[in-house]
Amino acid sequence: MVSVLTDNKNRTVANIRHIFSKYS
Repeated sequence: MVSVLTDNKNRTVANIRHIFSKYS
């Protein structure tokens, strides 16, 4: 469960970074 949450958080950060690099 904890590892799933950590993986989810890492994926969210990666998505946010991808969106920022795409629109900035």
